[in-house]
Amino acid sequence: MAYSGAFGVAENDSLSAFSIHFTPLVVTGLFLLDGPLKHNAFAAVLCAVIVTLAILQIAPLRMDKLTGPWVFMVNTYVLVLTAVYSLILWAN
Repeated sequence: MAYSGAFGVAENDSLSAFSIHFTPLVVTGLFLLDGPLKHNAFAAVLCAVIVTLAILQIAPLRMDKLTGPWVFMVNTYVLVLTAVYSLILWAN
């Protein structure tokens, strides 16, 4: 269980650890490296990033919640990745 799941929101309405909601965003963006990198290099980078994210999720750090324009930036990021992956699938 992530640190923020166990200890919740900090006193100033910020998250008490790296939010687990960011993990899929980071990992899906990382999959854009699947083609340019060789298989073994990509597997090593993927494992290193996942382990780093797991450590960040149990680390006792403070992080502000995403509000305002950040929400729109995350939505744009998801839409752009969807378009890029669609183009990659369509090209293959």
